[in-house]
Amino acid sequence: ENGGCIQDKEYCDSFFMPGANGLIRKDSTSLDLIVCQHGERAVTLFRENGTRSAIATHFKGKRLNSPNDVVFSPDGHLYFTDPPFGLYNKNKSTLIGQELPLSGIYFIARDFLQNAISIGNATEGIILLDKSMTRPNGLAFSPDYSKLYVSNCDVNDPIIKVFDVSSNGALLNSKVFYNMSELYHQETLIANSEANECQTAHDDASTSCPIRKAGCPDGLKVDIHGNVFATGPGGVLVFNQDGKLIGRFRLNKEASNIAFGEDGRIYITAEDLLIRLWIKTKPARIIKSNRK
Repeated sequence: ENGGCIQDKEYCDSFFMPGANGLIRKDSTSLDLIVCQHGERAVTLFRENGTRSAIATHFKGKRLNSPNDVVFSPDGHLYFTDPPFGLYNKNKSTLIGQELPLSGIYFIARDFLQNAISIGNATEGIILLDKSMTRPNGLAFSPDYSKLYVSNCDVNDPIIKVFDVSSNGALLNSKVFYNMSELYHQETLIANSEANECQTAHDDASTSCPIRKAGCPDGLKVDIHGNVFATGPGGVLVFNQDGKLIGRFRLNKEASNIAFGEDGRIYITAEDLLIRLWIKTKPARIIKSNRK
C-alpha cells in the first residue's frame, strides 16, 4: 500500500517522495506495522486486518514534516525522525506546506503510544528530543540501549551522531560518531568519472550516461557486537563502536536502508533493488512480544 496523502491523489502526485518510508513491527505476535508516512505526514499503525489509524500527526498543533524512520526502546517507547524530504515538490526545488521550522527527533512514551493505538486517534503526547540535525534520518540503538545513533542525510553535513540515552528516554551528550564528508566527496568524484568514461566509450552525443548518486547517511542497524551498519556513500559502511570504518559493502546504486534477518543475512534496499547478503553476525536484539 502507498503512503497515503492528506488530500487527493493529484495533490499527492505533486510531491517528489509521497510514499511510506521506515517501518517496524508493532510486536512479534502479529503483522501489525508502525509506518512512517510521507504523504500522510504521520506515524501510522497499519493493522494486519487491513485497517489503519494515526499514532502521531502534529507537534504542538503543527503538522509534522514527513516522518522518516522509527525504532522502539526496550521499554516500548517509540522514537522517530521527522525531516522534510516528503515535502519537496517534483523537482526538489521547493518545500510545500511546511509548518514546523525544524527537523526533529521525537519520543512517544509507551503509555501514550498504547492509548493512541487503543482509541485509534493520534496522540498529543509527543516530545521533541533534539532539533540540532538538518535532515535526521535512520536511527538505531546500541545493544545495551545506552546510546542512540542517528544519521543525517544532508550532503552538506553527512554525519552520524550518537546520543547517550537517559533512564527517562531523553537524549544527552550528542557528538559526531562519524563524518562522511570526505567519503561523499570521493564517491562523487568516482561517480563523475564513471559517467565520463561511459560517455567517451559511446562517443555518441545522443547517448546519455546518468551520474550515479554518491549516497548519503540513511538507514542504520547495529549488530550484537555493537558494530554500526549504515548506508552511505558507495553502499553500506560498517563501523566499530569507536567510530572506526572497518568495512564496506560497495554497490553501484544508492543504498537507502538495511535490515537484519534472523538467519545470518542482511537485506539492503538500493533504488530499484532489494539485495540479500550472508553475514557472520547477528542483530543486536530480537523484538519482544510484550508491546500492545
